[in-house]
Amino acid sequence: MEALTAFYKALAERLHQELGVRLEDVFINLVEVKKENWSFGNGIAQYAEWSERRVQLGDVVPWYEEPMDFDTQIKLAIYRHFAETGRRPSPADVAELVGSNVASVLDAYPRLRAQRVLALEADGASIRMAPPFSGVPTQHIVIVGGKQYYANCAWDALGVPAALRRPGEVHSRCEQSGEPLYLKVGLEGPEPSTWLFHCLVPAAKWWDDIVFT
Repeated sequence: MEALTAFYKALAERLHQELGVRLEDVFINLVEVKKENWSFGNGIAQYAEWSERRVQLGDVVPWYEEPMDFDTQIKLAIYRHFAETGRRPSPADVAELVGSNVASVLDAYPRLRAQRVLALEADGASIRMAPPFSGVPTQHIVIVGGKQYYANCAWDALGVPAALRRPGEVHSRCEQSGEPLYLKVGLEGPEPSTWLFHCLVPAAKWWDDIVFT
């Protein structure tokens, strides 16, 4: 609100000084326009095929107008909950977000696991991983917007700010020396550092046992 007030004041004063418009004659009305009402040249409504829905990931995520399949709704609800709370959702949380029931949510979990979207605990109901987010506390802590998130590994720690589309800070440690590690991550990537990421398991085998990896 302070920025908006300052903008109004500066605009009115500039119109008065440069064009002689009386301050009391300056009326300002900011009107928000949906993306589908824009055209960026060539007479094409580039966003006409998209609709917008906020997912609290720090940005507006475009969604197709066509009906979204149930598994995709479940996936996005899980990530939305992680983004908003920093913690894993329960099946009941997910069911509430998608307007369904717990049984249907649990039926979808193995399908999402097969797509390598989730890693589940032994009970099949608790989310261990929704990369880059960890459902359990880890040594890889990421702070974004004052909120704490757990990452699954050093690699995923860089993925959390990227997923949220906001700058963040990574707090971790070197497993070889135990040395604490701190790294700032901006929208363009991490700051320069001497960090090295090493994984003994070949990438093609990661999801054979993703928790061990």
